[in-house]
Amino acid sequence: MHGLVLGANREISLAVVQTLVTHGFRVGFHQLLHLPAALDHLRRTAYDALIYICHSKTASLNAQPSLHSCANCPIRLLCATGLRLPILTIAERGPNWPGCLNAGANAYMAGFDDEEFLAAQYRAMLSHIGSPLSVLRVAGLTLDLFTLTAYRGDKVIKLTAQEYQFLVLLMSRPGHVFTREQILIHAWQAHPDNDTNAVEMCVCQLREKLDQGCDERLILTERGVGYYFRAESSAA
Repeated sequence: MHGLVLGANREISLAVVQTLVTHGFRVGFHQLLHLPAALDHLRRTAYDALIYICHSKTASLNAQPSLHSCANCPIRLLCATGLRLPILTIAERGPNWPGCLNAGANAYMAGFDDEEFLAAQYRAMLSHIGSPLSVLRVAGLTLDLFTLTAYRGDKVIKLTAQEYQFLVLLMSRPGHVFTREQILIHAWQAHPDNDTNAVEMCVCQLREKLDQGCDERLILTERGVGYYFRAESSAA
């Protein structure tokens, strides 16, 4: 499969390319200097996935402070053209992740320094390409990466952006225990020193939504460490 890294910051974009190539992926790079030219390049070349680099020094974004309401967001404009590519957005740490997802990205990563997490996110996104909708399927739960909706059996579960990104993180590595700090940083871009019970509240809300009427919990607790997603259903 062939992916494209799209970003105005050449140094950061090429570092992302190098990381993914080192992990065995085939990716190219197109510098985002002029959005129409970038969209034309995407139309002319058959790519399977897009990694979009959102950086404060991205000149073509006019130093936008947030993607929450930016009508000119490249992700939003890309999706408006009808191109259906799975999109991973990598951005500086900050409060932008709901806007990235609402604009059309399938996954969001804060910061450019966690190479293993980048490879895991990208691998999870690629592993489900080929179906009419890009989805994650783990332990009987299907997560639609385009509609922020989950399915367990015949139950349809609507998710908030926060719940969705929490599930994307855990389902990308079933069985792997994520600490509270890792969840705050990688799923929600929050500072790990924040005195908040947001993680615990999200786990409670998701368990109520996902596990009602079912015998098995999907989100499990490693006491004193963190949370992980069930690797497989024991009933399978």
